[in-house]
Amino acid sequence: MLPPPTTDIRMACFICSQLVDPRAPNFLIECHFCGRWLHGACAQVTEQDALLITKFACVDCRQQQHQTEKYQQPNNASNAPYDADALSYAPLPVHLSGYASEPARLRHKKNSASFRRLLGAAIYARSGVHLVPSQDLTPSFLQRNALDEPVLIAGGSHNIAGLNEAFPVIDAATVTELLAKNHSVRTTDVATQTRQQLTSAAWQSEISEAEQQENQLTLPNAEFRLLRTPLQSKVDAPVAVTQVDWHNLLPNNDDGSGSTGNATNPNVFGVFLGANAYLDFVVAPGGQCTWLSVTGGELWVYLIPPTKENTVAFRDWKSDPDFATAFLPEKTEKCIKDISRVQQRWKRSLVRCCWNYVMTS
Repeated sequence: MLPPPTTDIRMACFICSQLVDPRAPNFLIECHFCGRWLHGACAQVTEQDALLITKFACVDCRQQQHQTEKYQQPNNASNAPYDADALSYAPLPVHLSGYASEPARLRHKKNSASFRRLLGAAIYARSGVHLVPSQDLTPSFLQRNALDEPVLIAGGSHNIAGLNEAFPVIDAATVTELLAKNHSVRTTDVATQTRQQLTSAAWQSEISEAEQQENQLTLPNAEFRLLRTPLQSKVDAPVAVTQVDWHNLLPNNDDGSGSTGNATNPNVFGVFLGANAYLDFVVAPGGQCTWLSVTGGELWVYLIPPTKENTVAFRDWKSDPDFATAFLPEKTEKCIKDISRVQQRWKRSLVRCCWNYVMTS
């Protein structure tokens, strides 16, 4: 899990008070109860030990009667998949090699409260995301770093995209307007992870129900291409991203047009995510890099590196007839969690080529 950003990206271990750069190869662990971070050495916890911890309690919180909870592999003589909703522990979605001969085979209801708890509480990789101020986001930086790890960018999206105005916030009214003008909008059923076209009638029905419940957060998710919509010229990728030839990793020659970005890229999407939305793991088309920008609310992104083993796991997962109830990180070596919030300055992500990623709100 990525440590929370501050104005200074370094953070202090609350035991030894030493400042630590979260990008450095130091093992840090977060107390589940107070949210403070500390060195594994200061907590007397090794990185291997941490793989079996679902909730870590620091020494102060243990004095307040909180306890560290560890993952326990349930007995499963039949080797059948478990219904995760029926389990009393939070399963650990990381590779458990050396601790169990076979990780628990779990089936999840991805629209359930227990799955939300798993996403929010389970321990993921401690780092693996490069934090960078927007002024340092240059083609040369991307050539050196963007193919090694995802990048989390600070600064206004519109500024680094070369635009003069802030990106528009995509909300329920945006979706209503697009549907009224017959734009194609898709929605994903969270429980089955199936996509279907969203109709204006269905959307209006959802809005009416949300208004009756006085809860706009119950609205479903909606996804649409920005091409040929009023938002097309208002959203763009960082200029530095468009100046890199990602296929050959060489800067593109300036064609003299003075154009920045790629506002007509057909693969630019707008997404509206209601509460508890979950869009399962994908790889960008053609293995391209993916740029994610949060214009409202909060976005959780889970990232899986494209190792040979993880790629095989992804293919097996996609070919599983019951993939909608399987959680891919439970089959992979590593999963990185990245939280972007509008009220924080770290709110843009560049997902490197071929990485698997999932978005949830």
